[in-house]
Amino acid sequence: MDIEKTIIGILFLGLGLIFFFNNKNIAPGAATFYQKLYTEYRK
Repeated sequence: MDIEKTIIGILFLGLGLIFFFNNKNIAPGAATFYQKLYTEYRK
């Protein structure tokens, strides 16, 4: 059980590092996605 938690933790750490270092590349796409999502949700 500890091994499973360790592997999952390493995977989440890797995903977090990807988002941390690619934040400037992801930000414009994520901003437009959330803008579309919230504007359609409010209608």
